[in-house]
Amino acid sequence: MTDTEGEHHILICTECRKLLDRREQQIEQHNSKAVIVHFYERLRSAVEEAEQKEPLYIQMAESLSEGETRFELTEAQKLKVRLGKLYDSIDVLSRKIEMLNTSDEAPPSARQVKLQRSVRLYACSFLQESTVAMVTLPSEEQLKKLREKRKLQIQRRIAAEKQSVVTATEETKRRNVHVVEYHKEERTISPEPDGWAPPTVAAPAESLDPLLQQINIIKDYIRKAKRAKKYDELQMLETNLQELRNEYDEGRKVTGRWPEGDRKVTGR
Repeated sequence: MTDTEGEHHILICTECRKLLDRREQQIEQHNSKAVIVHFYERLRSAVEEAEQKEPLYIQMAESLSEGETRFELTEAQKLKVRLGKLYDSIDVLSRKIEMLNTSDEAPPSARQVKLQRSVRLYACSFLQESTVAMVTLPSEEQLKKLREKRKLQIQRRIAAEKQSVVTATEETKRRNVHVVEYHKEERTISPEPDGWAPPTVAAPAESLDPLLQQINIIKDYIRKAKRAKKYDELQMLETNLQELRNEYDEGRKVTGRWPEGDRKVTGR
């Protein structure tokens, strides 16, 4: 039939109208996600983000606790707050899923209830493991003391290494002096009748210079610090290396000795 405005309508009975309404409801339910699916998707999203951020937070917390300067305390604090919000969301969403439709006149099936409880147990297990693994961050004052302590430790280590090189080099020089003196005496020996005489030995090489050895050792430390991303140590080592280079170049200027390859130490 057609109304006064020209629109078409169907005249149906009450029973047919109920059937049509029920069919329309089924189509809507089929095309739309259930409430539990929405909750579960949000829950999974929060869990995945937490799993992604947790290793970084632990790395930052451990680095700061060692007094390193790779990370800033404010960055770690922000990340900790974000993780706390994710944990709260996981807890709230899993509770909602567990209690969903349980108070309705037509409660869900036993299988559905079991599924909802399983989701809640999974969330509780995840939260328990995550919160236990959370590392405490140092305060501003504690971090300042930790970094100062680490700085002193690095300085002492560098000084100890330099002293060990100096001691070893001096011992090597003393041994080489004895060797040179011994072979000087051998040169005074008359040749044998067949013309043979003991071979001469060259004087110790310039590479025994203690400063040059220290420079090479510090360079090796710098390479290792770069690989390990120890940026706080790297800065101190580079400063120490530059001081050694300056001292080495000044010493060469005073003595006027510039062996091949050592003339521009500061440029290497």
